[in-house]
Amino acid sequence: MDWTKKFDGVLLIDKPSGATSHDVVQRVRQLMRQREVGHTGTLDPLSTGLLVICLGKGTKISQFLTAEYKSYIADVRLGISSPTYDAEGVTAEMIEQDVPPCSDAQMQEILDDYRGLSIQRVPPYAAVRINGRHLYDMTRKGETVKLPEREVEITEIALLDYRKPLLRFRLTCSSGTYVRSIAHDIGERLGCGAFLSGLRRISVGDLTVDRAITLERLQQAVESDTVESVMLSIAEAWRFASITLTAEAS
Repeated sequence: MDWTKKFDGVLLIDKPSGATSHDVVQRVRQLMRQREVGHTGTLDPLSTGLLVICLGKGTKISQFLTAEYKSYIADVRLGISSPTYDAEGVTAEMIEQDVPPCSDAQMQEILDDYRGLSIQRVPPYAAVRINGRHLYDMTRKGETVKLPEREVEITEIALLDYRKPLLRFRLTCSSGTYVRSIAHDIGERLGCGAFLSGLRRISVGDLTVDRAITLERLQQAVESDTVESVMLSIAEAWRFASITLTAEAS
């Protein structure tokens, strides 16, 4: 491996559960011995799936990839509420609530209500910053904070499986959407509580997780000097439409 060589392109990494997005970036930096590395949209530590990593000149398109719509497979556990809206906040002392009867058709109707534009409140345990401080730090210290709100859009949301108390659905949403907030809200609507028990990102724009590699596979490629075979070029990763200028604009 020529360690003087710097790579310009995009890696599609299948992030494992338990690792933060920052952990993955740091691992890529170590393996590639390259500092200019960044991701294009955070995945929570317990979530898995597609993490798009930009290298070298590829970081110049990171802002465009970050803004792409993203698709997920979400698993929800009904009957238990979590302060973090996901499995991280669940404890053995929590009391399980009865889940009311709900047919597949009724559950799809509930999901359909989230389709389109809406204002979503950021969950209390989120990494967003308020006056330079992480919201989750402020929440853990018991500080009273007005939760930020943002406009989000869900273009697709479809029931995949419902076997009480477990729910699975697929959705495509705008950047910045909190799927765990949707899970929590479904529990509130049903009156039994719910939390996001699993989340897998399956696409970012046109980039899909079936093209992604593991960190172990990346290490093998580094060791065998075949990194180019597992990396996308900048043009492959971001295929933008051509722009035609009028005489006035030019």
